[in-house]
Amino acid sequence: MAKEKEVNLLEQYTEDMRTYAIYSALYRVIPDFRDGFKSVQRKIIYAMHNDIKSVKTVKSASIVGVVMDKYHPHGDSSIYMTMKPMTNWFENNIPLIEKQGNFGNFQGDDPSAMRYTEAKLANFTTDVVIGDLKQSKQVVDWEKNYSETCMVPEYLAPNLPILLINGSFGITPGLKVDIPKHNISEVIDVTIKLIDNPNAKFVLVPDTPMECDIIDTDFQSICDTGYGNYKVRGRIDIGEFHNKPALFIRSLPDYVFLNTVTDKIEEMMEKNV
Repeated sequence: MAKEKEVNLLEQYTEDMRTYAIYSALYRVIPDFRDGFKSVQRKIIYAMHNDIKSVKTVKSASIVGVVMDKYHPHGDSSIYMTMKPMTNWFENNIPLIEKQGNFGNFQGDDPSAMRYTEAKLANFTTDVVIGDLKQSKQVVDWEKNYSETCMVPEYLAPNLPILLINGSFGITPGLKVDIPKHNISEVIDVTIKLIDNPNAKFVLVPDTPMECDIIDTDFQSICDTGYGNYKVRGRIDIGEFHNKPALFIRSLPDYVFLNTVTDKIEEMMEKNV
């Protein structure tokens, strides 16, 4: 039987919050630099490769069930909402999952329930992300799953730096991760350059899934230090629609959805801004 222990409430709260923040950062928010994935993303991909093994799309509910049962003992909705951006061209430069059904849109609408949608691994994921793991399990290190009933890869072994191509974003207490997306061709060129000369100078300018304007800044400094800020501006044309002034929104920056923009415009109109 557990014994009662008297503790200082403030000290205990601080210690518990510190423990939670570290766990959340390491296992939920920070992507592993070796494969570019957060833990749940990696487990979704591995489950679809190792357990689903389907060349046809299968129910998203089936995928979520396997992931939750064997690899990721957390809520089904969080797993499904992690799958969502992995399927969409407007949220990733290279979608890693091929979808069938409504997985949301750039207006900001939610995806359909997981019992209606279907998915399978994209060919890019099978060829580039799973890659050599199809032939040999020795290309990665392994660890026991949460229930110690099977082994799972600590990381995957993609042939390209996925973290730079699709970026990553996450927030946890005391920490924010915001790694921009980049053009896959430019990433490949820089990768080859650094393989040939690890000390080579390079500049990678972020590239969004939608064609946006990147406001110029010192990207050389950002590449050298790994830290910096820049602005991204969506493209909007001014014209007429049914003989009335209109704004034609052509593109949106990452993590900005059309409904958010139109709601803001309507709010400004109501205030006569």
